[in-house]
Amino acid sequence: MRYLDNLNTSQREAVTAPLGPVSVLAGPGSGKTRVLTNRIQHLFYTHNLTPSRIRAVTFTQNGTQTMRERLNGDGVRDVRISTFHSLCRSIIDDHFHREPELVALCEAAGVLMPFCWHSFQRKENQPHLDWYKRDGRLTPDVALWIAFQYACVAFSQRMHPELDFTAEGYQRIVWAFDDIKRELRPVHGFVDVGMPELTLLGNYEGLCRFRDYVQAVFGYKLQVADELHPDYRYMVSEFSGGDPLLESHFIDAYHQLVGRYAFLDFTSQTLWAHRIILSSPKALRSLQSQYDALLIDEFQDTDPVQFDIAQRIVSEHQNIFVVGDHNQAIYGFRGADARNLKRFREGFPEAYEVLLDKNYRSTPEIVEVSRAVVEKYQDTNYVFPSAVNANGPVVETKERLTEIHISEPAEVLVLSYTNRMVQENCYALKAIGIPYVKTVRFAEDGERRIFCVRKPIVTRILDVMAFLEEPTWENTLAAAAHLNGIGKKALADLGRVGDFTLESRLEPLFDFRDQVHPLTLASQVQNIGNKSGRSPEGEYGIFKGSSINWHSDSVSADVSFLGRVLTRYDHIPTYQELIEASAQVMTVHQAKGMESPIVIVDGYSFFGHSSSRSNPEESVYEMARVMYVALSRAERELYLVTDGREFPNMEGAYEVIEKQAETGCAADACP
Repeated sequence: MRYLDNLNTSQREAVTAPLGPVSVLAGPGSGKTRVLTNRIQHLFYTHNLTPSRIRAVTFTQNGTQTMRERLNGDGVRDVRISTFHSLCRSIIDDHFHREPELVALCEAAGVLMPFCWHSFQRKENQPHLDWYKRDGRLTPDVALWIAFQYACVAFSQRMHPELDFTAEGYQRIVWAFDDIKRELRPVHGFVDVGMPELTLLGNYEGLCRFRDYVQAVFGYKLQVADELHPDYRYMVSEFSGGDPLLESHFIDAYHQLVGRYAFLDFTSQTLWAHRIILSSPKALRSLQSQYDALLIDEFQDTDPVQFDIAQRIVSEHQNIFVVGDHNQAIYGFRGADARNLKRFREGFPEAYEVLLDKNYRSTPEIVEVSRAVVEKYQDTNYVFPSAVNANGPVVETKERLTEIHISEPAEVLVLSYTNRMVQENCYALKAIGIPYVKTVRFAEDGERRIFCVRKPIVTRILDVMAFLEEPTWENTLAAAAHLNGIGKKALADLGRVGDFTLESRLEPLFDFRDQVHPLTLASQVQNIGNKSGRSPEGEYGIFKGSSINWHSDSVSADVSFLGRVLTRYDHIPTYQELIEASAQVMTVHQAKGMESPIVIVDGYSFFGHSSSRSNPEESVYEMARVMYVALSRAERELYLVTDGREFPNMEGAYEVIEKQAETGCAADACP
């Protein structure tokens, strides 16, 4: 049984626990993904369960992919692995016709089945009217995009949106939207990735109704923030100028489209899946007959309705295996409820319980500081996972991110509480010459990483620099593709040319190489930038600038910065190499499940955010959990950027950091 090799005692106990309900409490770095994967292998090899009758539920598509790759590598294929929302969507897709109200909603919208939103539309696939018409009707995704545009126009013109779904109406909105884009730039990322924010903003109202539903059906007092997450609160205030009527217009536009196109957002998907299995015994029996075991990762991030769905699926055989950690519950503003771990014990009183007690990720110094943030909230018998790794550097506080010496950007993860501060940290890294990628992650779409210099600029410069270094056939054609006057047809003709140096159309390119090749790398980059785009008189330089204004201050700064970045290499890197060698910058919520050798936590971004006025203690504990997750991502070095301002629950952490500075080690690891 190779899958049991290299497991410690508690991990082996969890993997080989008897059939039936099993609860695994797994702190940071304790190997929960390995345990979950090996448990599936154990069900297959020891208990002879058919892989296709095993259902595993993860929190993100990344987690799904990681688990699937590990299982496929061991020959355990066809396990049903998905996010919880994917499970709910499959219930709706298979059985929505058993719920009369949902059928009526579809009939009113003129669609055959509800549309479950589940993926981010990439920019190149964002709706154009001709792409997204079917049978003369707009599809739900283009309708949502139109609603977003209408809402933006409404905020700009201070008028209530009148929805017009004709082609002419759509075109008017496109023109108006283009006119107001400049006004929306302060909301970082909103214009470029508007769909997810729109969905989550609409989802907030749904969450509040969801809380009432849970209270009425289950008697649970579900924690949903009294206010939006700070990022969305900031976004709404930027649009509306504090006008509550305008705020409601934005949300109204979203909900009009929900009704018109039978669109089900994440909250609705959970509710409708639950209503279907409550109202249809046949649908429930069908679901129960599909699976012999259910495994749930990140159980603390589930909500009470999702837990009830899980309970009903396994009510016959009770083969349910959950892995979670109440100290890493940071999605309360989305309706998740860490008390599900306690409810699991109440719902399955005979459950086999295991505590993973070793932390293989972090040094003792990092474990000690992160533990101090949430320690006072623990039961007296709770045991934090202890560090297995050897001692490392003490945890340090810095007043500014720019004070931290970064020699290997690829080892660095910079975390903040809000997206606004993500952008500020990007500026700080750029100021000290550190390349970075900003990660945009969505629950259902993995991650999207954005390099510190815009991709069209990087691609153009790398192509031309490769030509400067070595004018091979491939490099010359790649550089020629950017040359003014060389179109697609001419480029295809050049593909048949034997000697490029004799080709008159390429004389400007080779003349440029003769002039620039002897220069330093930074000067080469700057020259490429200077020869790109339109001049103030409107004439092109040697290289086309595409839609980029190459002579703007921001592009000039990007070109100069890229020149400094490229001095780190002894060859011309690819765009992917640049990304992989850069620091990562994201919010703590986006970093869930990640780890990095060096972590920098922006403490300033945490100040002044207490979400729930109705339950201040729970709000403080949730913020402490967010900080705990942030600190515990670090493997080797940890920095807390703060000026020491009072932050709830951080007193203990500051004390530990001060003691480490005095003794040079963690209290539990000092010789």
